[in-house]
Amino acid sequence: MSEPLALLVSTPLPVMLLAGAAAGCVALALPRLLPRPRRADPEAEAWRERPPWLFRLFAPLVRGIAPAVAARGDRYRLEAVGERIQAAGLGYALRPEELVALRRVTATVAALLAVTVDLASGALAAKLAYLAVPLGYFYPDIWLRDAIQRRRARIRKDFPFFLDLLALAMRAGLNLQSAVARAVRHLPDGPVREEMRRVLRELRAGMTLRESLQRLARRVDVEGVRGFVGAVLQAEETGGEMAKALQAQAEQQRAERFLRAEKLAARAPVKMLAPLVGLFMPVTFVILMLPAVRALARSGLLAGLLGGG
Repeated sequence: MSEPLALLVSTPLPVMLLAGAAAGCVALALPRLLPRPRRADPEAEAWRERPPWLFRLFAPLVRGIAPAVAARGDRYRLEAVGERIQAAGLGYALRPEELVALRRVTATVAALLAVTVDLASGALAAKLAYLAVPLGYFYPDIWLRDAIQRRRARIRKDFPFFLDLLALAMRAGLNLQSAVARAVRHLPDGPVREEMRRVLRELRAGMTLRESLQRLARRVDVEGVRGFVGAVLQAEETGGEMAKALQAQAEQQRAERFLRAEKLAARAPVKMLAPLVGLFMPVTFVILMLPAVRALARSGLLAGLLGGG
């Protein structure tokens, strides 16, 4: 073994970890230290909302890689990623190419950490650290999927209340756009309020009601919102009373929410069966059998049984 490699392998684990952390800090700080070209438009990033913490952590590296990803990446795949970002409510915080670049950055960081642990330890078990590489690559997608699920669950919960406010405003004589604006004022902060504000902005910008609602249904992809869009468009075409249709939609979605809650409650005993059998029952058997084992040990029968006598 060469002298540099022997020195590297013999280095203690804390020193190697500190060296890896220092290298990571230098890599993160280097893009900020290097001179960057001045942007043509100083307000190019004014549209952004506060991005997620993972993006803020690696923002210099991600923004440095993102233009190359946008230039060389598959356009249809980036559009699919963009739809998922919109579904998570991050359309004003992340670009599709930035999420793809974030995958590569987190995978590279995980690979560097795995190599550091492997070289510092040298044990066979340290090879398991390389499992962090695929985890680092897929973690942004896992996080985005969880964000989408949480947002859709919140929409399912709050949307019936919005429909009640909308139906009440329309019964008071307001048209649909004015009723939506009035209902949005009384909604709590959340994804429903954000989405309906976006619909109002699109309508004020000249987009038709049908196109704006269809974009809403595609962007949110929640069955209750799709039902609301279908009811509104059908009432607009047939000339039916829209307030009654919205009230019926609210009652139906509230009933479906109760059914989902009952379904989840029915699944709870089945989900508890595995930890009950794997964790609680063995401990219970040990507690019940301990007095009998102690009695056999005191009488000498246990030693005879174990000795084969």
